[in-house]
Amino acid sequence: MRRFRPTALVILSFIFTIIVVLGVATILDFAPLDLNRSPGRTESATPLALSQITATPDQPTATPTPTFTPTFTPTPTATFTPSATPTPTLHPEVEQVLEAEDLSDHVGQLLMVGISGQDMTSQTCNLIHQIKPGGVILTNSNAVTPWQLQSFTKALRECAEQAEIAGGLLIALDHEGQFVYRYDSGATWFPMAMALGATGNAQTAYEVAQASGQELKFSGVNTVLGPVADVITEPRNVVISIRSFGSEPEDVADFVAAMSRGYLDLGLLPAVKHFPGLGSVALDPHEQLPVDESSMETIQQVHLPAFERAIQEGIPIVMVSHTDYPALDPSGIPSSMSSAIIEDLLKGEMGFEGIVLTDAIEMGAVVTGAGMLVDEATIAAINAGADMVMVVSSSNANFAYRNLQEAVQMGDIHSDRMRDALRRILSVKYGYGLDVSSPPPEVDWQANAVFAREVGRAAPALVKDSDSLIPLPSEWKRILVVCPYWYSSIPTALQSSGRGVDYVGYSVPLAGPVPEASTLRTLPNSAGAYDGAVLCTYDAYLTQLRFADTSQLEMVQGFLDAGLPTIVIALKSPYDLLGFPSVGTYLATYGTTLGQLSAVADVLLGELEAAGIVPVDLEN
Repeated sequence: MRRFRPTALVILSFIFTIIVVLGVATILDFAPLDLNRSPGRTESATPLALSQITATPDQPTATPTPTFTPTFTPTPTATFTPSATPTPTLHPEVEQVLEAEDLSDHVGQLLMVGISGQDMTSQTCNLIHQIKPGGVILTNSNAVTPWQLQSFTKALRECAEQAEIAGGLLIALDHEGQFVYRYDSGATWFPMAMALGATGNAQTAYEVAQASGQELKFSGVNTVLGPVADVITEPRNVVISIRSFGSEPEDVADFVAAMSRGYLDLGLLPAVKHFPGLGSVALDPHEQLPVDESSMETIQQVHLPAFERAIQEGIPIVMVSHTDYPALDPSGIPSSMSSAIIEDLLKGEMGFEGIVLTDAIEMGAVVTGAGMLVDEATIAAINAGADMVMVVSSSNANFAYRNLQEAVQMGDIHSDRMRDALRRILSVKYGYGLDVSSPPPEVDWQANAVFAREVGRAAPALVKDSDSLIPLPSEWKRILVVCPYWYSSIPTALQSSGRGVDYVGYSVPLAGPVPEASTLRTLPNSAGAYDGAVLCTYDAYLTQLRFADTSQLEMVQGFLDAGLPTIVIALKSPYDLLGFPSVGTYLATYGTTLGQLSAVADVLLGELEAAGIVPVDLEN
């Protein structure tokens, strides 16, 4: 058997890979840019003066079609009762494909590819006819509104039918909530996973999956890349953060099972991620290869339970990460190319029978960290047991497809491995009826917006109040409020209560340090002019690590050192507290949807009790 050797196609693909990897982080499933994305908002470039109050942030809106009305029960005692879904049985169509001697016409089934544009073009349809991919991954460059996406996905399915792609097409989208939201507008903006975890009620996750899943189905999406099963144990983790339900394995498993069941009950295919867990690393796999030094015992007790529960729920797809786990595979290769992790652990010990999908193969963890071209990484992942490889760039997808064909023909991918992958892919497709068209469901957009607000209001938690500053003391007549421009609804609400409010805004640190860092650092000099301060931080702890920007932390510590009674509100990651542990009053919101922001204002004014819990460990 001749070994697979690089061809001219591989050399050309290297050039495309370097180009693509520079920009791919902005469109993939946990891109840092999208983690900070705020749909419907434009960042102000000019600092606001003291006392200047700006408008409340916008919320995506859409024309209501009243039919589906979710219910919300924010009671910590409510529990989710899992019910197993049987693994799809082998259909006659699958047997027919597997019995064929020549499988070359089905090589594309092993790829989930990215496409261009926001409507169907001859170029996109030609790509589908040429590769005959198993699925497509839609990004924020494809999705505008649910109505636009419905038209686009309908055309995609028609093109796939013309191309005679067995079982139909997986049409996938990342849709985790506020900060991983691919539409420009229209779809309901739900809080992130950690906010759901903060409600203490797994039933909430089920109902959010039902409501958001209705909107995805309306859009023509049949595969949702989620839920996130990562248990967050590393505060420096910039890639998962509030995308995780929390740091307690059993709680995370409950929420993952509930959300998976919510999608499955709608007929959506959830892809639980990022196996075997991405919650204990600090590096970003978009840029580097993270190494998780967790012991085998920690992996088994902390990181695997949520995936085990998802498998018990009948999850059809597991997404594997690009991370090095020495305890599982000492070879140093990414988990997406480790047979010990995929074949031995996931498929063997854990008994997973569905599709193993890789995260985007263009990530820096693969290209830079592992030093592999997209083409060879694709083949390595398939040989390691991955059934489908995500290739976001259309040009890279072409090269990966051609080299996959050559690898199959030359025997570098064994026919048994090829058949196993096809069996899994086609069993899921036919088992869930992806080859059968159905009309889009009706969605009650207005009810979903109300529901999302209710969920958001149940999330904020009063982490500590040893200074007894909640609600705001009556003697606070003049208050300094420091919040990002986008979230000026908080000082607006405080000003409407009749108090004297001076407001200082700043830009959120999306891709670099806070531009107004020097202003934040000098604000404590004015402490003597106020009765108290309300300081909003936005990923202050992670901003210090990512951009060496300590301005938010210095601002808070400066007011504490000045002796001014101070309330700190962490608008995103609750781990901001690690940067100023001595603060006496600390609120965590786990995001900034309208429900979360309105709840914060009402908590400060004593009109609402903070009902959320702290789903992460802030002490150890």
